Amino acid sequence: MIQRIQSVYLLAAFICCMVCLTSPLGTFVNEGLAEARMYNLWITLQNGAHDMLVAPLFCLLILAATVQIITIFLFRRRPMQARLCWLAAAPLVLWYLLWAAYSLSGWGSVPAGSTYRPAASVALPFVSLVLTVLARRGILRDERLVKEADRIR
Repeated sequence: MIQRIQSVYLLAAFICCMVCLTSPLGTFVNEGLAEARMYNLWITLQNGAHDMLVAPLFCLLILAATVQIITIFLFRRRPMQARLCWLAAAPLVLWYLLWAAYSLSGWGSVPAGSTYRPAASVALPFVSLVLTVLARRGILRDERLVKEADRIR
């Protein structure tokens, strides 16, 4: 059924991804002055220009969110739903690896010597990842329950 708890988990994970897509991820600061603000799609420089270097972050979150929303509606095919949960979790792990590379190294047009100050929205993909794993656990629990019921009959 679509009203299972794992559907709620997947919907909450989808919402976390969408909120993170629209929120700033942090700021590059040089000598106390904000030099650039990092989003999922671009880095906004102090002069207003956009550097699209971080666009893969956006693509990974869109991929994870798309798989999460599709997974909700596959409630009649629980084994497929469980596999798709892993497919939704993989881009979130890759997102963190890329985010760490972009924020720690200061690639692109960010001035050298800038320090990165992350925003709270950086935690949202992790929350989404945890919710996706919880949804997978619920899906597998339901599958075991169905198999046990078939065995009893």
